[in-house]
Amino acid sequence: MKLIETEIQECSANHIFKLDINRLARINAMGSNPLLWCNDVIFFIGDFEHSEAVTKSQLQGRYFVDTILYTESPLIDQVKWNGYTVEVLDMSGHKFYEELTEGLKNV
Repeated sequence: MKLIETEIQECSANHIFKLDINRLARINAMGSNPLLWCNDVIFFIGDFEHSEAVTKSQLQGRYFVDTILYTESPLIDQVKWNGYTVEVLDMSGHKFYEELTEGLKNV
């Protein structure tokens, strides 16, 4: 089997919001997805529902997302809000996330 990673060349988001860590934790607390961290930025990417058009674009290196929520923060293992705990995954070294977070710092 041959495993190929499609390189993301472009990312387009409908909404990009910078929040404080408490709001980011609150919004994400009841979801099932972890928060991500890279380059001193904690973030969440809300994808569109998958469709044939979205999949085709992603295979061509274009990533379309609905919402990116983020805050600047040093690396932490988790955030807590109102009894909920949200894991934070370190995505350091992943080219796409490295470039995305550098871009978010300049929004």
